[in-house]
Amino acid sequence: MSLRATPGYTFKSPPPALDLYDAGKKPATPASFEFRLADQFGGASSCGKFVVDLPTATLIAWNTRHGPTADPAFRALLTQLTPRGALIRSGSASLGELLSAPIPRQHPGYNASVLIRSFDLNETSAALESLGYKRKTPDAPRLDKDGKELVLTIKADRGAASLVAKVIVDAFASVGIQAHFEDEKAEGAADGFLAGVSLDWPRSDLLGNFHSKVAKPDPFWSLADPALDALLESYAASLTYLTPSFATLQQIHKKLFELEPVTVLMQHKTCLDPRGAPKPVGKINARDPDWFRQIIL
Repeated sequence: MSLRATPGYTFKSPPPALDLYDAGKKPATPASFEFRLADQFGGASSCGKFVVDLPTATLIAWNTRHGPTADPAFRALLTQLTPRGALIRSGSASLGELLSAPIPRQHPGYNASVLIRSFDLNETSAALESLGYKRKTPDAPRLDKDGKELVLTIKADRGAASLVAKVIVDAFASVGIQAHFEDEKAEGAADGFLAGVSLDWPRSDLLGNFHSKVAKPDPFWSLADPALDALLESYAASLTYLTPSFATLQQIHKKLFELEPVTVLMQHKTCLDPRGAPKPVGKINARDPDWFRQIIL
């Protein structure tokens, strides 16, 4: 017995998951997940039924041990400052999904009742003022609680020459926060780490990421919350049962939203249509100094 193709079928090998790096600077690899410039997308076809959800995400893990990012309220504002929807529509041709916690949206443990933090510069600016991060004038750099200019250093596992880095730098600057991206191998402490990660599928067991007793060599992902620890332990134990406690995972989702140890930029999708990726919606071009005005007006 041999397997034969359906008559008329033409073999089509799917391309690797979209390499969203600037094509002129990075080689194409299936593991690469970044945002390339919108004008580098080619092809007029639409993925349609060929869109596949991936258990991968691009996120920023924040330093939860010291500095301004040790405050969950401040971390939540950084998420609200990031125009994630515009990045997905224009930077990745809508091949992505917004998440309110690092759990795949398709997972039964994803808590859909937890709403995505909306992008709102005015609201975020006012909230920063209430937390004590002031500006002497509307255009001046924002100051930390010691009166020094507020500067955040974010390391990146594949360098900082990407559209997503520029978008974050410009968005933060719009409310007076200075963000600086550097290579992951650079010496010194950092406030965040931009990286592509695999979302645990199908278990979505986050105990190894966020439990306080799990040893971590760096300050990213680290939390020390007894209530979260108990929930993580309970869900991990339920994974040994025939049906895990997805209700517990939804509680973990809600707790992570409150603590905001990471800013999830997007859960990725890929297009299996070999005719090409869909065109982006709108236009974000890092070579255009006025791009930010285009997406917020």
